[in-house]
Amino acid sequence: MDFNRMIDQLREQTAMAAPSPAPYVGTTEQWLRGAMEISQEVAEFTCAQLEEGAAAWMGLFDCRSPLEAFEWQHRVVTRASEEYLAESGRIARMMSSLTRLIAAEEESAPRSY
Repeated sequence: MDFNRMIDQLREQTAMAAPSPAPYVGTTEQWLRGAMEISQEVAEFTCAQLEEGAAAWMGLFDCRSPLEAFEWQHRVVTRASEEYLAESGRIARMMSSLTRLIAAEEESAPRSY
């Protein structure tokens, strides 16, 4: 996805639309950048979790007893739970930051009414 091309197209389209779309182009651009950053974060985390999941299965196959397998699973689940909790916090902070940024931009935009 070519982000700069998307922004250029957005600017061209809004130039033909409302009387003064300039304040909203900046807001839309910020929203698109923020959404892409969040999307990239989710994709990177997902890839890392898939790799860790494969490694977890390999570790489970190496276990020599049911007790060893149970202990391995416990460690894997504990680590995964901590990672998912940390990632959900990162994504929530990113979304909150994006929302505050857009709200501030929207409040400062001139009103036509």
